[in-house]
Amino acid sequence: MYFEKSTIGNNKLWTYIVSIILVFLFSQLLGALPLGIVVSAVRTAGNIASTTGALDPVALGIDLNVFLFLMIIPFAMGLLGLWVCIGSIHKKKPLDIITGRNKFDWKRFFFATLIWGIIFLVAAFASYLNDPTSYEFQFQPIKFIILLFVVVLFLPFQTSFEELIFRGYIMQGISLIFKNKWIPLLITSILFGLMHITNPEIKEFGIAIMLPQYILLGLFLGILVVMDDGLELALGVHAINNIFSALFITHKSSVLQTPALFKTNTIDPKFELIVLCFSIVLFIIVISRKYKWKSWKTVFNKINYSPVIE
Repeated sequence: MYFEKSTIGNNKLWTYIVSIILVFLFSQLLGALPLGIVVSAVRTAGNIASTTGALDPVALGIDLNVFLFLMIIPFAMGLLGLWVCIGSIHKKKPLDIITGRNKFDWKRFFFATLIWGIIFLVAAFASYLNDPTSYEFQFQPIKFIILLFVVVLFLPFQTSFEELIFRGYIMQGISLIFKNKWIPLLITSILFGLMHITNPEIKEFGIAIMLPQYILLGLFLGILVVMDDGLELALGVHAINNIFSALFITHKSSVLQTPALFKTNTIDPKFELIVLCFSIVLFIIVISRKYKWKSWKTVFNKINYSPVIE
């Protein structure tokens, strides 16, 4: 079982503190270095003030595909750091924080990408119908082919890191403190939302409407992990969601600035929140029937170990 696997290996409090610090250093020190070097070089060459377009590739004159790739590197390095800590400090196998099954269930992963991908496209079409005049078709063959290559091969590093650190590592760690699955679910969902608080969408539309969306998405992905006994579904949903977002629709306030097929000038965050809620409910209905989930009360109340973090 997924949560029972959290008891494997070395789980003293210091191991989590040291590991989180090391993952942060891998991600934000080593991983962010290439982006920092490029941004600094561009500013120097173009005599651009440091306060101008801090991380705006358009303002800095950086190719969108290059910028996207550089943005992914910190997540890839964070994933590497987490991998090192899991094996060297916690003495676990990476699979122990990924799934309660004996091996990764690729069928679950791909089924989740299929269903959420269909729902995403339908939701995107609904958003288009809500305000068709705000969408601009901007297909650029060469740039789009490069974009396709970058998002399919490298963007999953970003989504996988977020899932493994929040719904995997931290959720399991918190479950060792509290003999309860609700608390790990709620804490990681809030942390996931707060991690996105610096996103440009927050600045554009306001924290009151956007932060609940990020927390809701974190809660949704966390529920998938708890109910399905592993990260496979959450990994699939998160990956296809960000891949399709990067490929099909971009917005000036989007954290994923890409040469997508469509660019929209206006977004109705309230309408998007309603669409997200319907999408989540529909996905859970389909998945729960497909995999014959047990009752929520049974799953959330069932915990077969005592808190062991010291």
